[in-house]
Amino acid sequence: MSARIETDLVRGERLVAGAGASYSGIQRGDGTFTLTAAPSPDVTLEQVEKGLLAQIERLQTTLPTDAEMARVRAGVLAGQVFEKDSVMGQAMELGMLSTLGLDIDLSARFAENLEAVTAEDVQRVAQQWLVPERLTVGTVKPKAPTSDQPQAEPQP
Repeated sequence: MSARIETDLVRGERLVAGAGASYSGIQRGDGTFTLTAAPSPDVTLEQVEKGLLAQIERLQTTLPTDAEMARVRAGVLAGQVFEKDSVMGQAMELGMLSTLGLDIDLSARFAENLEAVTAEDVQRVAQQWLVPERLTVGTVKPKAPTSDQPQAEPQP
């Protein structure tokens, strides 16, 4: 979904200066799917939210292409390999699986399980889980300076 957001919202509509998507599925309770975005100048947070919700709707109604699926698989697999690049990363993964009561061999089957995910699976899961009643929106705004705070001097 990050590539779609980059193509549509960053380069296409220019609603956001930067954006991304991430998923954390190995945790207690339900996994967390997160979209992040920083609005372009003169774009409201409401416009950004509307654009992100349109991307979710597109995922629910339009199957990801084979190229999108391949790109996502490659990126996720690369991230998984990178995390195991250190003994600490390997220990964290095994500890997390063990703490959650999951089979520690799950890691060894990761690539196989990832390859089994279909575009239809992605669409079905988006329709089931990325719904308004599960939505949480958070915004981070810079704190406005008060009159008693010194202003930073512009750098030449």
